[in-house]
Amino acid sequence: MLEALRKDHRRLAELADRIEACLDDTGPLVAMRLGQLRCELAHEAIRHTIVEDRCVYRALEESDRELLSRHWETFPSLRTDLFFQRLQQYIHRWDAPAIERDRQRYGVATREMMGLLRTRMELEEHILFPRFDALQVRGRRTRGPRPGVSRGREVRQLRRDRGEDRPRLIPPGINR
Repeated sequence: MLEALRKDHRRLAELADRIEACLDDTGPLVAMRLGQLRCELAHEAIRHTIVEDRCVYRALEESDRELLSRHWETFPSLRTDLFFQRLQQYIHRWDAPAIERDRQRYGVATREMMGLLRTRMELEEHILFPRFDALQVRGRRTRGPRPGVSRGREVRQLRRDRGEDRPRLIPPGINR
């Protein structure tokens, strides 16, 4: 799952780069193009953030609420509610006509929003994702078998993970 979220981050960063590249362009269709890219970025960011919030943030909150609260205090851009609020304000404020009327202020607002988005993604990838990944590994070792995986296969995988993959001393077929 983390790989899919990282792929989304790369896609969002690419969209942010394309938007920023258009900021200095001039011409009659630039505002329309910026509006389209902005909508595409907003759609992707909202979809991605909902998935991330339901999976990563919720699991981290359930396992270590204090840790997540400390990160929220230190890095407010990680708080999903604040991020959504800023993103919605940006989306509603800057449609194509508003972009055309005030390109300079739109450029400032866009660079600020893209910076917030990039900061959020970096913090997630460097702080939250590794913690979530560790939680997933720890959870696999304490819970029963994953759905669709036989108990024997789960035990063998756990033994390999722990370096306990030793040859059996009792030949197969002999009962104890």
